[in-house]
Amino acid sequence: MAKRSQNGFKPQSSSPAEWVVAALGAAIVIVTVGYLLYFEFAGGPPHATISIIEHTVQYTTDSEYLVRFRIRNSGRATAAHVHVQGKLLQGDKTFESSDVTFDYVPGFSSRTGTLFFTHDPAKVQLQLRPVSFTEP
Repeated sequence: MAKRSQNGFKPQSSSPAEWVVAALGAAIVIVTVGYLLYFEFAGGPPHATISIIEHTVQYTTDSEYLVRFRIRNSGRATAAHVHVQGKLLQGDKTFESSDVTFDYVPGFSSRTGTLFFTHDPAKVQLQLRPVSFTEP
């Protein structure tokens, strides 16, 4: 005869569906903890790349031209005080430059910025590059 609890009900064993749901929950917890541990201990410096969004737009009546760009940090670490420099080149000669500094660019994110020039960037070679950053 089956053993009964104090309240008179017979304890039942778990159904296969309950075991499947429990296993799925355990797998989700293990994968989440593994993901968090990986990103905690997988290092790497910031890695900044720049892409131009738009350029040669006349901005004011003073014939200023702007270059809008996006800086993307594909590294895990945050980059602080990111200095971006834009140069207008004719051959090897730099005849105009413009700079901007971002307070920070977090890992796996991007920011947009704008540089101003007095010469039309469409008529010469435009060079944008990250010059420096610090790790907070």
